[in-house]
Amino acid sequence: MWGYVCPNSASKPSENETKKTSPAQQKGPSKKETRGIAKADRKANDYLEQKIDVKPTVNYDPQQEFINSLLMVDVGDSIWHQKKSDCPNCDKDITLDEIKKICVDKRNNCLVEDETMIRAALPYLNIYRKKVGINTCIRKAHFLAQISQESKFYSLQENFNWYWEKLIGKFSSYFNQFRTRLEKETEAKRLGRINRLPTPGLTLNQQIELANAIYGHTHPLGRLHINTGDGWLYSGKGFKQITWKENYQNLERYFNTHMKDDNEPDVDWTDGDNPYKLKNNPKDAITSALAYWGKNNINSLANENNAKAVEKVSLKINAIADGLKERQRFFKKANDILKLSDCKAGTFSNLDIGTVVVVSGEGSKKIQDWVVYKTNIYFNMSLETYEKQKTENKLPVEDYSIFLSRDAHGDKTKYGKHSNMRYGKNNETPPGEYYLIPKSNGQKYKIYLSDDGKSASINGPHGIRAGIAIHQYSPKYSIGCLTTVTGQDTKLVEELLSKLEDLPLNDERPVRIIVEQRSVKEEKWDNTEIGDTKWTGIL
Repeated sequence: MWGYVCPNSASKPSENETKKTSPAQQKGPSKKETRGIAKADRKANDYLEQKIDVKPTVNYDPQQEFINSLLMVDVGDSIWHQKKSDCPNCDKDITLDEIKKICVDKRNNCLVEDETMIRAALPYLNIYRKKVGINTCIRKAHFLAQISQESKFYSLQENFNWYWEKLIGKFSSYFNQFRTRLEKETEAKRLGRINRLPTPGLTLNQQIELANAIYGHTHPLGRLHINTGDGWLYSGKGFKQITWKENYQNLERYFNTHMKDDNEPDVDWTDGDNPYKLKNNPKDAITSALAYWGKNNINSLANENNAKAVEKVSLKINAIADGLKERQRFFKKANDILKLSDCKAGTFSNLDIGTVVVVSGEGSKKIQDWVVYKTNIYFNMSLETYEKQKTENKLPVEDYSIFLSRDAHGDKTKYGKHSNMRYGKNNETPPGEYYLIPKSNGQKYKIYLSDDGKSASINGPHGIRAGIAIHQYSPKYSIGCLTTVTGQDTKLVEELLSKLEDLPLNDERPVRIIVEQRSVKEEKWDNTEIGDTKWTGIL
């Protein structure tokens, strides 16, 4: 999707626009990145900007928003995934009063200078936070602390009122294109404030010009910013300060795939002037922040009540943990206000070991013509804990989920003939409890099932099977693997890989996968050279 920018948008702001504050920052390196499984470009980061006073322009009917919010709250728990917990406070709504008591300065003066947007966004926060697993007191505390630092719950547009001398160091990715110090200073003086004091500040048009320069196509993260006004259009917006078109696209996709109700229309945060929704519309402003939280798997780090946990969470929000001391201070306030010491769920200091992935045995829906099965992922959980909590009917809501097909209908002769045994050669993945492991040298796909957590083979009821993977394509091209039904598009697999930070790397945190038994119908192959009996999933 390509965002449309009106001609001369660099000099003439949209009439729906307002000012803003701190920027969106990139997440820190994952375990896989630091250990060499995945690579990331660490030369460029988003930056924590200075903040200026901003009064947002809100284009909505507050009364109608409030009515709609109440109607949306009154839906079944099966839709909104209420967490099963012994703590009565975990499921309590976050209140404006709590936010105002958490987002304070060192003298306890409230930093929320304008309540308009957070007051209107609050019902959406309490609905959609459950969609991304912010369902315990400790996770609520981490989220509120981070947003307190990011936007103070009111400043929804990144501030570009920069003094010229600071520009060169903060936005080196842009200024590195100039060879000499004189050239850099000349450009910085052209774009930034000449006076050191924030007032008089840059005009809105000057800030737009600055944003379009430093967040333009020359930036390592600006490859999609091909239009003149894209730097400003995709500058930091919303309660989380989302920056970069690619982030807007990814979070839009994440919301539409994982967060919306079946009857809810898709969000569009990238077409035309739609990025401005993140600062002008309460629902988009808060759900974009929640989508960032969910997509970047921040819950996996937000289960401990200590300063180190705040640092880990902060690195996901900001690659250099800028403002860390303030984030920790906000978390300490959240600790007191939300009474974490009284919570009976989610405040543990020692996390359970590993990750559990569960491939359901019940068909969930169809993608194209194929039945797919909901696959739930639970972080910081051992196989033993999963089985105990399932037996006691105390499983928490999953941290992440995808849908995978389980049929194995590869119909090319090069695959070889399908076995007449259901779980034999070239047929479906046998049910059981296995490990997930990353690929090794020479393997085609990125994630494999394993019996021992080391080699890519399992021993099912009909013998040893090697090379069973989770990959793209569909059952038409599968001879036993779990597929995403996405053709050649590997984005869903990449996203899953980014979530599974516990893939065995000698860290004693295994990823266990449970493949549940499923119901199927038996059919005959049209071509007996391919097979005699095939098994097809049913809803």
